[in-house]
Amino acid sequence: MPVQLAEFQSKELAALTHGQLMRWMFAFLRPVKLLCVLACVYLTLSIAAEVLTTRQMGNAVDHINHLHHGSMGAQRFWPWLRGGEGKAFHLGNLWNILRGKDAAAPLRDVIVLLLVLMTVLLVMRSA
Repeated sequence: MPVQLAEFQSKELAALTHGQLMRWMFAFLRPVKLLCVLACVYLTLSIAAEVLTTRQMGNAVDHINHLHHGSMGAQRFWPWLRGGEGKAFHLGNLWNILRGKDAAAPLRDVIVLLLVLMTVLLVMRSA
């Protein structure tokens, strides 16, 4: 090993602290710090949207399984969409369904929430 390199290692490198070395190692992130944060946020939101969408699909399937033959079959689509199994539609219901607070939510509300989550997922993936 050359004498100058050995001298540099013994004097200069020994004087550096761990904090200084860590700052030097991650200095390359300084110009793209915001992009790194945005990428992490985007990844977190897309994973959350996928998990919630899958959960809501399961709720919709469970709700369909509990429907009795003939209970909704004779009703037309538009009255069913407006009526929603006798419950009025409110945007607050979607938040309660998403949190799992309304187990007896109308199928219409579950489908609307599923469509909203799928739309968010598709928009996030295409962005």
